[in-house]
Amino acid sequence: MEDYINDKGLFYLLELICTNPNSLIKTDNKTYLMGRSDLKYPTWIWTKDNLSGEEFNKVVGEVKEYIIEDKTKFTCKKELYDKLSKVFETEDYFEMGYLECNELKEIENKNGLYDKADYSDKMTLAYFWIDNCKEMGNETISFTDALETVNNWINEENFYVLRDGKGKTVCMAGYSTLNEYAKITHVFTDRKERGKHYCTTLIYYLTKELIEKGFKPVLYTNLKYPVSNKAYKNVGFEDKGILINFIIKK
Repeated sequence: MEDYINDKGLFYLLELICTNPNSLIKTDNKTYLMGRSDLKYPTWIWTKDNLSGEEFNKVVGEVKEYIIEDKTKFTCKKELYDKLSKVFETEDYFEMGYLECNELKEIENKNGLYDKADYSDKMTLAYFWIDNCKEMGNETISFTDALETVNNWINEENFYVLRDGKGKTVCMAGYSTLNEYAKITHVFTDRKERGKHYCTTLIYYLTKELIEKGFKPVLYTNLKYPVSNKAYKNVGFEDKGILINFIIKK
């Protein structure tokens, strides 16, 4: 699908879903590709731009196959969302920005020690993850579940922290890779330590490492958080697209 190739970065998570043999995938290998790995995660929908009426009706039919709960989550481009919202009852509209870094920018105020996360960070990172989920409006998670998540991050060895001058862990971020892309994720700074350039410093060093390894760093961001978005752009990330997260009511 030639049109899809141009959107591979934007639809990084859909690419990842397609690597899971247990995912539900639907495609005509030309105008649309959609997939979901688990019921608790959104169904991602890619379509070529400017669908004809016949092509859109086919997409609608496929979307209906994914609606098996009272409220089902989806992610797609705004052009498609605008059309789907005229067919289905939708709610929880949320704009998610997509950024890429093609050239790293040098930063002046580097603050903190860049380090790989280890098991001594488990308790702190678990609390960070719980706070992060609350800030993002997600369901509250237990400390036990948070610890399990942190264990997975550390075992995968793609997770990093920033420590202050006294060795205290103040910021975290990780990444996953697929083909030429490396997606930075789970970026969080201790609420008490914000405004000290920790996030910018961590993203700078992490992005630098990924570029040196030959990856194109990308990330998704909540457009409602200008402070963190500014930190990304200070390092060299640029806006490359917007996706819409939303719910279709059955």
